[in-house]
Amino acid sequence: MSYTQLSAQERQQIYACRSQQGLSLQAIAGLPGRNAGTISRELKRNRSQGLVRNLASTRS
Repeated sequence: MSYTQLSAQERQQIYACRSQQGLSLQAIAGLPGRNAGTISRELKRNRSQGLVRNLASTRS
């Protein structure tokens, strides 16, 4: 099984979709072609660090 880390662009897309558009994990996972579990872990991992808010605001 191969593993590819999320790129900065994918992270920004995930955070923007979740915070600005309110999309579900499954809907977000379909955009970059990632598993919903990957999206969930990314959001959980960075939620406590405030990165979700910071990265989403840089995209505006």
